[in-house]
Amino acid sequence: TNSEKRDDKGNLVITKLNEQELRDIAKAGNGTYQLYSSTDQVASNLENQLKGIGQATVSDSSYEGFIQYFQYFLAGALVLLLLEFFISEKKKIRKPKAVLGILVLGLCFHGQSYGQSATNEIFRGNQAYLKSQYDQAENSYLNALKLSGDNPTASFNLGNTMYRKNQTDQAVDSYEKTIQNATDPDMKEQAWYNRGVSYQKAKKLPECIQSYENALMLNPNDQEARQNLERALQEQKNQQQPQNSQNKKQPKKNNKQNNQKNNPQNKPQQEKQPQSQQPKMSKQDAEEKLKSLLENEKELQDKLHKIKGAAAPDKPEKDW
Repeated sequence: TNSEKRDDKGNLVITKLNEQELRDIAKAGNGTYQLYSSTDQVASNLENQLKGIGQATVSDSSYEGFIQYFQYFLAGALVLLLLEFFISEKKKIRKPKAVLGILVLGLCFHGQSYGQSATNEIFRGNQAYLKSQYDQAENSYLNALKLSGDNPTASFNLGNTMYRKNQTDQAVDSYEKTIQNATDPDMKEQAWYNRGVSYQKAKKLPECIQSYENALMLNPNDQEARQNLERALQEQKNQQQPQNSQNKKQPKKNNKQNNQKNNPQNKPQQEKQPQSQQPKMSKQDAEEKLKSLLENEKELQDKLHKIKGAAAPDKPEKDW
């Protein structure tokens, strides 16, 4: 009607864009919100989103190295025990068992502190990884592995870090260490899955397929591993089809060449080829050759005239 929109009370209705509400609606529907600014911008954003569909990526569920604090309470108890041992009002005879107990507690505390250092390095690496500080995360995970070489958590998170740095070979090595040392089936399955993603990124399809199959053996319900396996198998099939068609065309080409060689109709053409390759005659040689032929022809004609004149019979006289 080309008239302004008004409510029931006659007030002018003013509309306003609420982007946050639109984002929430899109998120609830597993979609994305795109503000229309220009056609080119929207088309570019949609193209980038479509390119990301179907691409495999590593599982970023980095295993946390939980920091434990019970050793501090143990240290406090040890201090109290020492104070009670030395500042006792009653005179007590020091028994070797008491000293031995203190030494055992000290050793336990020292061992726990040693193990806790590796856990702290993993925690620092995780914090750096979440901030996309991959170099710092790599150093922390390597320090954790120096303190505890068979730590599957450190090697798994290191593999994720190396993948983010596009160093797939190093990532695969870290995942293989995790597979070797991990006792948790979930961690081992995730390591197999991430190993497959790394090989898929490196275009090594046989190793990629094997990794996904091993992951599904540990967790048949892993839908991402199943989908990535199907993509890898299809990609391998697409690569093999051009090779098979090329191998089929090659024998036909060879048979055609053999038929041309064995065909007798081609022999005259082959025999004519050397004749057509005779050397060209210069202009001066051609003139001399023509002059010689003309002289030979003249001499031949003179000889023929002489022969005809000598062999001709006398004409008979008229009979009157």
